[in-house]
Amino acid sequence: MRIMLRLSFFKRAVSSASWWTALHVTAISLTGTGLAVVMAGRGMLHILKTDPSFHWELNNTGIENDSVFCLATTGTSLFTGTGRGIVVHVDGEAAWTDATGGVVTGKVNCLAASDRRIVAGTVSRGVFLSDSRGADWRKTTVLSATNCFSVAISGEYIFAGTGEGLYRSVDGGEHWDITAYEYKQHANNKAASIALAGSAVFVGTWGYGAIKCFAR
Repeated sequence: MRIMLRLSFFKRAVSSASWWTALHVTAISLTGTGLAVVMAGRGMLHILKTDPSFHWELNNTGIENDSVFCLATTGTSLFTGTGRGIVVHVDGEAAWTDATGGVVTGKVNCLAASDRRIVAGTVSRGVFLSDSRGADWRKTTVLSATNCFSVAISGEYIFAGTGEGLYRSVDGGEHWDITAYEYKQHANNKAASIALAGSAVFVGTWGYGAIKCFAR
């Protein structure tokens, strides 16, 4: 029932937007206050107001010239990965503000958030972690792969999809190992997407389809 309600909500939201088919959509998310967010292209971010009118508003103050790639929500804070790092928008505030802590710079491919923990996967700089909702960041030095394409969080478990395959940390990012040994043997190990369901981890790859791993 919850899935059907969300699909109905999203269908109504899309039908209310005349610009929907004219943009390249890069990410969609729901914030803690129920706002649907769509990011599209350079400096374009639309927020759906969940009032009876279902109207969309362009909210790009502070990111007008940034390319946007990914979203993660925790509480009333919405984090966005851009070509220059991470910015955050808090519900009720007008503008986006820097959330890199002076540490997470360059293109951010993917984000995941759970309570106070945020994981950011970057191009050429590996994976960064924050346990303070973006106030402070640390780089994971154990992870050998530098390009990260997908991340996911489940409690103390953190997963990072890289060009080498799927990495897992069971202690909040302190140590990492590569998971799914059958998957590791394939020539194309790029883990482009991750989905968690119970003890199973589903990995979307480039060139080898979707693979189900039991990595927890």
